[in-house]
Amino acid sequence: MNANAKRFTDWVTGATGTPSPFGDVTDVIIQAKMVPTCAMKVSRASEGGAISPFAPAADCGAKFEAAVPH
Repeated sequence: MNANAKRFTDWVTGATGTPSPFGDVTDVIIQAKMVPTCAMKVSRASEGGAISPFAPAADCGAKFEAAVPH
C-alpha cells in the first residue's frame, strides 16, 4: 500500500492521531449510510459467520444512533 492510501485508510478506521482533512470521518461514514467501526458491538470472523462480541477502541454508538432515523 502506498503512503497516501495508508493515510486515508488510517483516517477512515480512526487508526491515526492526525486530523482528517475531511472533518470528522465518523460523520462522513454515517452520511454515506454506513456503520462506523466505533458504533459496532459485534463482529464476524468471515462473511455470514458466527457473531461474536466486539468492543471498539472508541465508542461512537450514541452519535451514530442520534444521526440515523429510526
